[in-house]
Amino acid sequence: MSQVFASVDAARDRDGWRVARAAIDDLADRFRSRLVSGYVIGSLAHGGFEPAVSDVDVAVLLDACTSEVPELVAEAVLTTRERLRSDLAHRLSVFYGDWSTFANPAAPARLEAIDRLDLMQNGVLVAGLDHRHDAGHIPSRRELISATASFLARNPLRTANAGLLVAAGPRELTKTVLFPVRFLYTQATGRAGANAEAAEWYCCEGRPAAPLVRAALTWRRGSVPVEEAVSLVRTHLRRLQDECVRAFAV
Repeated sequence: MSQVFASVDAARDRDGWRVARAAIDDLADRFRSRLVSGYVIGSLAHGGFEPAVSDVDVAVLLDACTSEVPELVAEAVLTTRERLRSDLAHRLSVFYGDWSTFANPAAPARLEAIDRLDLMQNGVLVAGLDHRHDAGHIPSRRELISATASFLARNPLRTANAGLLVAAGPRELTKTVLFPVRFLYTQATGRAGANAEAAEWYCCEGRPAAPLVRAALTWRRGSVPVEEAVSLVRTHLRRLQDECVRAFAV
């Protein structure tokens, strides 16, 4: 059922794994026998992790996702950040739920359809037992489209001033460009695509913002040529965002 991807660059990924393992260790200490499964997801799991811009994503499945879980998770995140005191630790995100409601989690779980798809397809188990084969559920394309449309309704894409967006740095810049690309990839394929995979699909499709998308992949390494970036953002970002909004119009 699952696909486990080895790190494509152990040295580059090392600090991200240190943060992820520290977080899961802390969560295991807090929840003890209640923690059933702990996974690394996101770019550390499926490849494409870039220390300059990437988040560190982990997911924990508990015996039951009860009302006190969000507070305990928040405490674990804060403790991990304070103990490691690194920029990567401040980019730690923890997703949580339980296996019994995995297919349709309700509050207080934090496990959206795209996160569940990523866990099912790419998650790397680092603690507990892997129940993907008997309790997991791969969200359908319809579920993914509905969840993404709801996300976009709550968090509408906003075209920032090109100069200000570039000045905000490579993390903010590349997320603004590549999130719509990943949404479009998922809408078209039903998969949770890594940035590189989604960008390659977008460009091979001959879509209109391809020059910006190609450039954004290189900017994820941390170096952004300001004049070129401003020009590409000014020319292409709005059309990319409009393309995404149209695809998820309901």
